[in-house]
Amino acid sequence: MKLLRKIGIGIAVVGLIVVVLATGLHRGWFVQRQTSDEIAALLEPHMQIFAAGPRAPLALLFHGCGHDRDHQKYWGQKLQAAGITAAVIDSYSGRGLTTPEKIQGVCRGRELWGAQRAGDVVVALDLVKQLGYVSDNVTLIGWSHGGWSIMDAFAFNPPNGWPIGLAPSPNLSVAEVNQVVLFYPYCGFGTRTASSGWQHKPNVLALLAETDRVVGETACPKMLTHLSDSGQQVTTHIYPGVDHAFDVEVVTTSNDWPRVSDPVAAKAGLEDALRRVVRFINSST
Repeated sequence: MKLLRKIGIGIAVVGLIVVVLATGLHRGWFVQRQTSDEIAALLEPHMQIFAAGPRAPLALLFHGCGHDRDHQKYWGQKLQAAGITAAVIDSYSGRGLTTPEKIQGVCRGRELWGAQRAGDVVVALDLVKQLGYVSDNVTLIGWSHGGWSIMDAFAFNPPNGWPIGLAPSPNLSVAEVNQVVLFYPYCGFGTRTASSGWQHKPNVLALLAETDRVVGETACPKMLTHLSDSGQQVTTHIYPGVDHAFDVEVVTTSNDWPRVSDPVAAKAGLEDALRRVVRFINSST
């Protein structure tokens, strides 16, 4: 009996530690607060701009947790060719998140949650303007973790609330955003959209994978329905025969990237997604 009691106490202690850690990550207890200038200094040296001309539609791209550079370059070049200026935002390099171990730490939720990276979203919107890229048609595009970060940025709704780790700054806002594109975003534990909603309501295009073994197949449709029910214009398309990050599988040159989708379906999905995204962005002009 004493042994069982000790085991029970041990399990309870471990459970309590897990709850405390999860709560701390969700509330940002372990994140040092930074000013917008400090975050901009992390982002600007590693930002890639694929310029399409003065006052062209502007898209800010936020990579997934795997951060495949071939993938982001592909999208930047394709959008540029379509007459859309693309700013590729690298949330990793300035923070030293460049080794496989560090990248996996983000993918497994040990650091840089979407609630913190949401600060990159609002800072990047201001940063591109400072660099001279101004447009009346602004779109945010996020893949997986990047989609989570974009969604949390709208849930915080600066200047009414602030992403974790970002010091309040009166010049930052998401109100200028016209459209949001979400590729198979993370919609599970720790996200804020379901509980907070979005006060600013850009049009949303959600592109999901039929057999998504990373984020699941039910959480995101539920969250998107929540947005739609609150008055948001949401368009959802689900690609058959593909898994999470199917478009990365097509364009990456990395031999280490897992290829789990049907290659024909993944290629067709990528080509269709490009057409949908360009059409969606241009629909605001």
